[in-house]
Amino acid sequence: MAVQNPRVPGWPERLAAVIEAARTRPFAWGQHDCCLFAADCIKAMTSLDLAHLWRGTYRDEDGASAQLRRHGYRSIRHLVGFQLAVHGFRRIHPVLAHRGDVVAMAWQTVGVMDGARVLAPGKDGLAGLSIRLARHAWAIGR
Repeated sequence: MAVQNPRVPGWPERLAAVIEAARTRPFAWGQHDCCLFAADCIKAMTSLDLAHLWRGTYRDEDGASAQLRRHGYRSIRHLVGFQLAVHGFRRIHPVLAHRGDVVAMAWQTVGVMDGARVLAPGKDGLAGLSIRLARHAWAIGR
């Protein structure tokens, strides 16, 4: 069966550029948070922008929570899991995640696999998190 949203030619370089641009950029709700970072990475790999309806609609944690509720989602993990499933990305065990796959952590954070760690926006730029702390993962375009 064909992957619904396959990775585009040149995706490794495109993903690397998104990660490099985010490397020292601090976390900012509605501009550079975990969901938008994951969406930017997905867009770099597949050309599909899963966050086009969310960008610019909130500026803080309360605003993000209000947007989640407004659209019927209970949590960030619920939003990410639903959106990825709707677009044909298959859920996998976190230990099977490869570079570019999206990972949901034990707390309300999502990130993207890069080598042996999960990258997610943090206070001083991208933080490298252990895959052992992951609860869910989705194969992106593979």
